[in-house]
Amino acid sequence: MTAPDTEAGLGRAVGDAARGLAAGACLVAVSGGTALTRRLVSEAARLEHGAVTLLVEDGSDDAARTAILSGRADLIGRSH
Repeated sequence: MTAPDTEAGLGRAVGDAARGLAAGACLVAVSGGTALTRRLVSEAARLEHGAVTLLVEDGSDDAARTAILSGRADLIGRSH
């Protein structure tokens, strides 16, 4: 799914993730938006809905490690 460009769209994005999970999705992959909104959608899917998440990052390896170790995502993908 695509994260929103601003925090104002977070409710809708988290709702979209919840609907996808309810329909049988086994993974929530989050890309687009900003680094903050991607992380917030991923965290909400994990913490509120028990989802396995893949965070698509464009940052450094350190940022990817931090996202995993801090529980913000289960998996990291890299965008090019």
